[in-house]
Amino acid sequence: VKKALGNALGFVFRDTSHAEAETLVKEMAEAYVAEKDHDETDDGIRVTSGIVLEELTNLAGDKLKDVTPAFMPVAYVAMWDSNERAADAWKEVWRANSGGDREGVNKYHQRIMALLPTFFDHLSW
Repeated sequence: VKKALGNALGFVFRDTSHAEAETLVKEMAEAYVAEKDHDETDDGIRVTSGIVLEELTNLAGDKLKDVTPAFMPVAYVAMWDSNERAADAWKEVWRANSGGDREGVNKYHQRIMALLPTFFDHLSW
C-alpha cells in the first residue's frame, strides 16, 4: 500500500509546479522528524515518508532534483534509523540523490548539523 501511494504520487508529482513539489517533499521530511519519538518497531510515517520519496526519485527524479535541499538533510539522518524498513527506504533516497556520500555530506553538512539536535533527546540516539 505504501509503495502504491508513493507510485501514484510519483506520477502526479511530474506535473506539479516547483512550489507544490517543494511543499510535498518538505511535508514528507517534516513528518519523519515529527515521528522521531515513536517506537522503533512502528512502521508509521517514518517508513511511509521514505518510501514516498524513494518512489518520487524513481518516477520523477528530474523534478525532484530541484527540491533536494528540502529533504536531503533528513534523508541523511533517517538512513541511520533504528527501524530497518525506514532506514532502507531513506538510504535509497540518499544514494539516488546525493551524488555519493562525500559529495552529499559536503553539500548538506550545515543543514544536517542543524537537524541533529532535534534527535538527541530520543533514547535511540
